[in-house]
Amino acid sequence: MTQTDFPVNPRSASVSARLGRLQFHLSGKFRVLQVADIQEAPNVSKDTIRFLARACDDARPDLVIFTGNQIKGYDPSFGTTYQPRRWTDALVGSLTPLKAGTENAYQTAHPHDYVRRLVYQQAQQFLAPLIARGIPFAITYGNHDFQCGLTTTELDDIYRSFPGCLNPGRPAKSTGSGVISGGEPGTFALPVWDLPSDTDQHVNIRRARALEYPQAARRQRWSKEQSERPVMTLVLLNSGDYSRQGGYGCPSHASLTWLANLEHNPLYAHTHVYSTVFQHFPLPQYYSLLMPVPSYRDGAIEGYRTYAHTCYILHPQRVLPGSRLGEGISCPDHDCGEYAILTRLHASAVLTGHDHRNAFAGRLADDEPLLCATPTSGFGSYGPPAAERAVRLVEYDIRHPTKPRTKLLTFGGLVGTTHNRSVYTFASDHVPVNASQTRDMLRKPSVLAGLAGAGAVCIAIASFVHSTLHKFFTPSPHQS
Repeated sequence: MTQTDFPVNPRSASVSARLGRLQFHLSGKFRVLQVADIQEAPNVSKDTIRFLARACDDARPDLVIFTGNQIKGYDPSFGTTYQPRRWTDALVGSLTPLKAGTENAYQTAHPHDYVRRLVYQQAQQFLAPLIARGIPFAITYGNHDFQCGLTTTELDDIYRSFPGCLNPGRPAKSTGSGVISGGEPGTFALPVWDLPSDTDQHVNIRRARALEYPQAARRQRWSKEQSERPVMTLVLLNSGDYSRQGGYGCPSHASLTWLANLEHNPLYAHTHVYSTVFQHFPLPQYYSLLMPVPSYRDGAIEGYRTYAHTCYILHPQRVLPGSRLGEGISCPDHDCGEYAILTRLHASAVLTGHDHRNAFAGRLADDEPLLCATPTSGFGSYGPPAAERAVRLVEYDIRHPTKPRTKLLTFGGLVGTTHNRSVYTFASDHVPVNASQTRDMLRKPSVLAGLAGAGAVCIAIASFVHSTLHKFFTPSPHQS
């Protein structure tokens, strides 16, 4: 069976792209870069593009995975096709009135084509750092992508038009490397392979690993006859968008059924799936990484919907050092059974986005998946301070592929300062986006002090401007 999923690119920064398939290196490593919640308008900020470029150079990943909300679907640019929920019609012209002009005339006459063009141009910008470096990528979807007025099928078509996209085609077709389609856009599996047994060098390396790490060798068949089994699988799951009952949705029944049956795929005969799952929404089990505390506790964060009116902090025995909780976990109201499926599939980790201010990773138990929350990587919406916006690097070792290492690569660490966006960045860092975040802010004296200080500056500026204008434009008694 041929296993090349994309053209070999000898100049690529991705080792897998140079090899022509997703594969562990001679060193025994494999790296994935997760990018969460770019959430940008059609004109992507320079900071976002600079950050992605630096992250790719620093991490040199085999693959980049975008976990939803690439598009700020509620941006006024999409005013002619904006769709707040899938079950509602587009609210034509609801976001902003159109002005006269050739471009706006085309937008009015051909709204769908116009939005398709905007999305293509936006993708062209944030994918440019990857394409320039020859790094392959895969994409799933969140709750804002479709709001621009395009379906996820149409979005998939746009992303697949760029070089390096691994999203499966329509209708789904099997590729040589066994990319497994989940039947709907944003849901599919990418097997990752060990060295092939096509040369004596590769066979000898695999033999050496088997002798040095016999436990790992039992999972990864090094012999020539059994070499074409994946070491592990990267699963992208479309985790849904909104629930008709309020709050956020879950993966569709079809996606969950596909996930549950993944272990029966012929690729995994006589072996386990050993998957890592990338999706947009966090699971309800993420709340088990938190610890309830009184509302007056420093750093207390209020939960979301089902978990509202209870305040939490990260559980110190369950999360990794350096973890941060910046807002309530916005998960579905009810457990749809996904976590039980993942534990049965020996999932090593679940990586999500959605909550722009959360940056943590932890386990409920040693033998359960690592649950990771990754903050926003973009500058088009709210989030943590600019320096703390981040992407997540996940590194696998062939000796223990079910125990990946992960770390955040931050904007402050890779880029430094923002590009002339200090006022906007301050607002997006500190403005709450819902009632619970407002209450969380009231529990943080440092934030309140910062806002008070900013308010004092604004008042001083306004007072100066008022006094200056009054001085120049108020007539003197002699002039009246």
